[in-house]
Amino acid sequence: MNGVAFLLLLLAVFCGNLLVTLPSIAYHGITSRYNNWTIPNNTTLPHGNHDVIVFIHGVDGCSAEFLTMRNDFLHRNTSFEMIAIDFGSNAGISVHEEVEILHSLLHHQWDQIKGLHFVGHSKGGVTALLYAKKYPDKIKSIVTISSPIKGSIIVSYNPIYPVARKELSYNSPTLRNLIPSKPAFKLLHIVPFFDHLIQPVNVAKSAYGKVYHYTGLYSHNGIMYAPDVINVVYQFLL
Repeated sequence: MNGVAFLLLLLAVFCGNLLVTLPSIAYHGITSRYNNWTIPNNTTLPHGNHDVIVFIHGVDGCSAEFLTMRNDFLHRNTSFEMIAIDFGSNAGISVHEEVEILHSLLHHQWDQIKGLHFVGHSKGGVTALLYAKKYPDKIKSIVTISSPIKGSIIVSYNPIYPVARKELSYNSPTLRNLIPSKPAFKLLHIVPFFDHLIQPVNVAKSAYGKVYHYTGLYSHNGIMYAPDVINVVYQFLL
């Protein structure tokens, strides 16, 4: 396949997936922004020593995107404490910078943390894995959701986010040896099918860990609201 044919195929996949997930893009996008404006986010842990679930959003995401998942976990009476990191408008922040911001926040409460369980969406999954590579202490499990572990070809042609294009494009230096060997922690990759940003879909998984293939019509961001995805994440973290 020559270069022009490949680009046309890539465009067709992008447009097709964008079209079928458009209702979710609109509905869940509005929902997340509304929640982000109206619901305060607290990242302070209570006294004690806890297993902590840390939710990490993707490019230009927000902590409120995990609200439905967090509420579902609370209704199941989870014993884990939960915090959602909010980097704000992080399109211009590198993954390495996010790792240090995350480490600063967690290290400030280090004595209150027994074990860490990361749930990272998109770029957030890469941030979680890079954090685990640099600061492996206390990490018990990581879930990546629609994360370009190997770099997305679609992102390689993204004209809007130059930092993301540099770090999350196919075979970028940031992603090389992201998971160099079988990790000591539990690992789950949630791999989407109809996702206009994660293509080809196998870039969302590594050679290690479990894989859950999501074939529903929730969008790249909306996938965090999908009931079956929420259930899979919860069962894995138990």
